[in-house]
Amino acid sequence: MGTATTPSIIRGLLVPDPRYRWSEAVTATSQTGPRPGVPKALDDTEMVLESSGTQASTASISIKSIRAGHPGSGAAFVWKNTTDGVDDWRGWDPPVSLSGFEFVNATTVVDRWRTPHALAMADGTICVAACKNIRQTVVLSRNPTTGIWTESEVFDPGAAFTIAESNPCLVELPNGRLLCIFWRQSSAGFNLRTYYSDDSGTTWTPGQKGALSAPILTAAHTPGRLRAAYLNGQICLVGHMLDIVGTHFDEIWQWASNDLGATFTYVDELADVDRSYPDIVEHNGTLVVAYVSNYATAGAAYTPWCRVLGSAYATLSLASPVLCQAAADSMDWGSQSGGVFNSGEMSIWRDEDDRLWIMGRDHQGGINTDVATRTSDDGGSSWVDPGGGPSAGDGVSTWRGQDADTYPRSLTVCAHRGRAMVAHQCAANPGTLGPSIMAAWVGGYTSVCMPQETGTAPTPLTVAGFVVTWLPYDLPENIGNTIPVWTATTTTGASSLGSLGMHLVTAGGQAEVRDTGLLPGTLAEGLYALAEFRIDGGSASLQLRTSDASPLEYEVSAIVSGTAIELFDIGAGSTVGSAFVTTDAAAKFVQVLVEIRGTSAKMWYRPVVASGDRLWKLVASTASLTSTVANNGHRVRIAQGASADTYWRLVAFSSDQYTERGFYSQDNFSDLLGRSYMPSPVWVDGGTRIHAVDGPTFRNDDWTISPTYEYPVSNIFPDVAGSPRRAWRSVGEVQQDIVVPIGGTITDTMGALIGVYLGDANFGKAEIDGQTSGGAWVKIADIDRSIQTGLNWTRKDRMVRPGSPGNGVEQYLHENTLAGSYFAFPGEGEAQIVRKIETNSRGVYRPITSSMGTRILLVDVDETEGGIGSGGEIWSKDSLTVVPLTAAYKALRLRIPAQDTYEGHFRIGSMVIGSFYPLGGYAQQYGWGRQIDWSTDWEQVEGRTGIRTVRALGPTRRAAEVQWVDGVETSRLGEASPSWVLGWVGGEPIAVQGDVPWSLPGLMEQLQGATTPVVFAPAVALPANGTAAVDVTDRSYLLYGRITTESIQGTTVVGSEGESELIRVGTIRVEEEL
Repeated sequence: MGTATTPSIIRGLLVPDPRYRWSEAVTATSQTGPRPGVPKALDDTEMVLESSGTQASTASISIKSIRAGHPGSGAAFVWKNTTDGVDDWRGWDPPVSLSGFEFVNATTVVDRWRTPHALAMADGTICVAACKNIRQTVVLSRNPTTGIWTESEVFDPGAAFTIAESNPCLVELPNGRLLCIFWRQSSAGFNLRTYYSDDSGTTWTPGQKGALSAPILTAAHTPGRLRAAYLNGQICLVGHMLDIVGTHFDEIWQWASNDLGATFTYVDELADVDRSYPDIVEHNGTLVVAYVSNYATAGAAYTPWCRVLGSAYATLSLASPVLCQAAADSMDWGSQSGGVFNSGEMSIWRDEDDRLWIMGRDHQGGINTDVATRTSDDGGSSWVDPGGGPSAGDGVSTWRGQDADTYPRSLTVCAHRGRAMVAHQCAANPGTLGPSIMAAWVGGYTSVCMPQETGTAPTPLTVAGFVVTWLPYDLPENIGNTIPVWTATTTTGASSLGSLGMHLVTAGGQAEVRDTGLLPGTLAEGLYALAEFRIDGGSASLQLRTSDASPLEYEVSAIVSGTAIELFDIGAGSTVGSAFVTTDAAAKFVQVLVEIRGTSAKMWYRPVVASGDRLWKLVASTASLTSTVANNGHRVRIAQGASADTYWRLVAFSSDQYTERGFYSQDNFSDLLGRSYMPSPVWVDGGTRIHAVDGPTFRNDDWTISPTYEYPVSNIFPDVAGSPRRAWRSVGEVQQDIVVPIGGTITDTMGALIGVYLGDANFGKAEIDGQTSGGAWVKIADIDRSIQTGLNWTRKDRMVRPGSPGNGVEQYLHENTLAGSYFAFPGEGEAQIVRKIETNSRGVYRPITSSMGTRILLVDVDETEGGIGSGGEIWSKDSLTVVPLTAAYKALRLRIPAQDTYEGHFRIGSMVIGSFYPLGGYAQQYGWGRQIDWSTDWEQVEGRTGIRTVRALGPTRRAAEVQWVDGVETSRLGEASPSWVLGWVGGEPIAVQGDVPWSLPGLMEQLQGATTPVVFAPAVALPANGTAAVDVTDRSYLLYGRITTESIQGTTVVGSEGESELIRVGTIRVEEEL
């Protein structure tokens, strides 16, 4: 009959529980560095999706094919976040219709801003370069996350030289460097200057003062607009030049640079007919130059053209010109006076779907001031008008205000994350905001797409738009010529224009109401309208009315306050439906989309967000509006009653045949226009881009993209990342939970004594919890990773020494044993100031000692720590907590409470949870002569002259070897109750004496040799009772590594097999994982 032994210390291995493995069921409160995972196909499909960029830490994205085909050849997709509703799929609107508006910089100062040029950088920052005060060159930058614009000065020539415009342009290099190229006046004439920014336009550095070899003489030419593009290590620069010698001519000059903008060489010019307003864009290995010419066609006198170059040095005049609109198209893209251009608009950009777009403004005269687009899907070889609108031959109008004196000008467009931004200024009469810089957004992802033309499949070329648009260039009643579009029918309040748009304020008994004139159309064609406004007090409404000669009349009102939005049926005098929107609408811009079609009406709203994601929320829908007996005509009204404070910055509507299919019956997702799959990355959402390989795809093929992380929680699991260098990091220092399921229901661990090892971790306190069958969490043990607390200390610069009096560290501190650990100084209140330890000298940390005291060198300090104090703590980077466990749980949880850290986040390099495996038991420990190795990792190179260069390749690796050279007595193993070792006083057995020769080979087989890391712990104090935990923080007695012994040998010294053998067990070696 065996007996129990209770040792004072135990030696052995912490072996991971076989169920302690990484799986998708493991959860963590947060993980750092989210990025898109590999798209997972949910259907059998021939197309492969790949992802890139970044991804929100908690969001997975669903991708669905909406149109079949190959990538780049017709296949298209819709998307939504997996947490969105079933009707929240995002389709895509092409960049032809307004989807938003904001002021970049609002001003009434004449000539405050001139000649803007916009560029969207690869990191999402939008930069607009402009000339300020007819003097400075300035860049305005928009943060893609917040949407906030900031201003930075590039160059100020001083008061001595002032020209009308410096005409700055921007170009981004592949390494992210942003160049600003502009004209600089001097006494000799004009030269080019190049400045650069390596922080997305925040700060600027001179790159070259005179990029041209000789200045352009002011007596011969007046320089104008500049535009540039990068291709294959070269920059092509095009500029407008006015020849002022003799008969004046508008010319386009071409320069090229092969030194990234340091110098530019003259290449060519277009001078045979007048050409102006050049722009340039890179497209699939070519450069496409667009411009306006006075070369007339059958329909227009001033027409858009483009030429395609193979390189920056290819001669522009030899490239074939391509007309960018139909010959019969009547839109004039410019105008001339005195034989030279006095006005014109041209901006070209490339979308991620490889389409080229140009935008300009009609100059036919009178109220024909529409802004419209043309597009090419073949690299500029042919161009078409997208959609159809009321302006003959011009397609859908992006802007249509019907005013000869108020319209957008100085248009410059860039593609940005699925939509396009039109930076511009305006002409206004009597408005005074014309010198401002503004941003109009067009197209983009949306859960409610613009209607498609009747009888066609959804395409970017068959989209409907708005027939009238209003932006806050002027008050609505001041826009329109002979017959104003809008009439101010009630103006007892106050109205003004400013940086937030049209500001309407009413007191008690007052109202502000604007109505359109009577609009054409039938009841069946209906009427739809979009408005963007903000409620700072009270409420406002967008009202739509339709009628016919029956007479029948339908009217609804979309009423918005800071707390609710409702659709009100005016004919019935009742609410159709409503939504509570406190967090969306209170003092924030929202958009409202409303349609009446026949007897039906529908209303959506959405908060305006910086990302531009247009996720519409359905407020109400009805197919049975109540009619009244009247025929007052179709009308749109914007209004607010008494005691209200609102801002308006966009109203657009459509009626008559131009409503096409309308919105009411649009199905999400089947009626949405999809975004094209491309072989190159296409922006989806939150930093995620996708590109498609192979194909084809078919309609309803689905994929899911779940986030992975740069520092995922999976890195702490030995079966995923054995090295602590591949760590988990949290987001911030708030409480974190890591939950590891170990069974479908409650289950026991592999042994009665469990251990939790935390390697290369940076916090002082934690706890390990177990989950019961009912789901409740029970604390198993606190984890104290501090080597000591309550330390007195003195500090001089980065050096910390023991102070007096105070606690002391019980263990002797070996040389460099604290490297990578932490010293925590007390801060204000419960806060701590944590510093990382670079190294320490050998010695003791005691307040009074005649022996040698240790000295601790910190990585850095900032002098907030103080020079002397108490309450200091030393946290070990590595720790092992051993605790008895007799209860059964279905999951384990590591909880890290909120606390200060050195890095500003929590970190764990490796975590092992498992059973403590004593090596043999108290009476049969391994023999004398445990061997410890330290292997440094460095490289020495000796040159021909004998000079040696030495560099470190990695940290020092430790290893430990143990063996049973004296032999292990196994004769008692055949007893019914062989002698055992207790895990704590009065506790359960954790080992049997004499089982090492047989259990150790079985353990190595279970671990699959070196495949699974373990923790070697040669000295662990026995827990005092069944609930007490033991924390080991002395790194000298912890080694996380792998058993690298390829084979272990057992030799029978004496005795009979299976009865009385004394077996000598060979060496096992554990090598540290760094």
